[in-house]
Amino acid sequence: MIGALHIIGPTPTPAQCFMQMEGAALRIRLVIPGHGAPFTDVDKALQNAFARLDYLAADPRRNARHAVKVLLKFLLLESQSLPLAALP
Repeated sequence: MIGALHIIGPTPTPAQCFMQMEGAALRIRLVIPGHGAPFTDVDKALQNAFARLDYLAADPRRNARHAVKVLLKFLLLESQSLPLAALP
């Protein structure tokens, strides 16, 4: 998975399996991401994404903390402001 939302579960997602088994074998020349500038160094992007997934998978607690942090960020983006007492 390439992106900022690196949250992994106990088993790989279909997208992660695809990227590991076949995605790297595709001859992709240009990536136009949903955010950021287009890029051509697909191999480096895949290496970075796999390294991030491996990093999170190595420590389930670290992955859980990261997941909570990411979900909180999206909650705050949606609400723009939230009293601390209103946090779930």
